[in-house]
Amino acid sequence: MLEASGYMARAAFLVPDVLDDGPLPVGWAMPGSDLLILDAAGEAVPPGMSGEVVIRTCHGTLGYRGDPVGWAERATHEATTGILRYRTGDRGHRRADGAVVVSGRLDDEVK
Repeated sequence: MLEASGYMARAAFLVPDVLDDGPLPVGWAMPGSDLLILDAAGEAVPPGMSGEVVIRTCHGTLGYRGDPVGWAERATHEATTGILRYRTGDRGHRRADGAVVVSGRLDDEVK
């Protein structure tokens, strides 16, 4: 999910038939978005490895209401495409089936 000061937009979906005894995945990216798992250097990590969950989307947003500095710390636009990348601050990994599992936070933010 992509959050902005109390307003939320979905960035992932989940289908019930993928549930098992392991951690509950947030699912797969919605059309027009990608869920990336990146290391500290901003490089993609292989399935099963932890990193930061980053939402890559063509769907725009105006940012955090009343907090342009906070938004600028988390959101960038790709130089070549202009597509938004939003660093969620969530720690997660991609399962073998492609679903993303969130396993914690990289900061002290409480959601």
